[in-house]
Amino acid sequence: MKYFYTTLVTVTALSILLTTFHTHSMGSLVHKQASTSKNQPLLYTVPKEIWRSIVFLALKDELDKFRCSTLLQGHTNAVTLVKFSPDGKTILTQSLDKTARLWDVSTGQQLHILKGHSDWSSFSSIAFSPDGKTVLTGSDDKTARLWDVSTGQQLHILRGHIDWIHCVVFSTDGKTVLTGSWDKTARLWDVFTGQQLHILRGHTNYITSVACS
Repeated sequence: MKYFYTTLVTVTALSILLTTFHTHSMGSLVHKQASTSKNQPLLYTVPKEIWRSIVFLALKDELDKFRCSTLLQGHTNAVTLVKFSPDGKTILTQSLDKTARLWDVSTGQQLHILKGHSDWSSFSSIAFSPDGKTVLTGSDDKTARLWDVSTGQQLHILRGHIDWIHCVVFSTDGKTVLTGSWDKTARLWDVFTGQQLHILRGHTNYITSVACS
């Protein structure tokens, strides 16, 4: 089928080209060819409108292969972040409606609404733990929160930052989380207790990205 579509696009493009050669005045085409190098390919003499049509047909053919499989409906404001769980079975979304939501990938059903943050913007951040059992959310309300994926219950509130939390990440073993803030610090936290372990100071401006080895 792929070769059929490619052939169809090619034949359509050639049909457009032939029609153009017959309908355009021969004088304008001869003038175009005379103004180009003798060894220049024919494609450089084809009007831009024709190439736009060819590209459009090729793109349309590719895009027609994609279909919306599931619509996730529930948020009441703009969705700003989306993450898949490590096993690909669950989706986590964050919205300006101050909630994060967990969804079943296969059915599109909403599993849990994670409510608790008092402020969220497009600068906030979300993450799944490596085992997919816990979710971490960072917010403009200066807190990060840990949630149980299976129940949707809040496990811990990570308090300590004095400005927006812009980025969050789990350590590779899932035992520690790292948060970065506009207060110019990054902070390490214990996942099981929610206790702050270390404050990483030194930056002189906002921290907008964090990562764990």
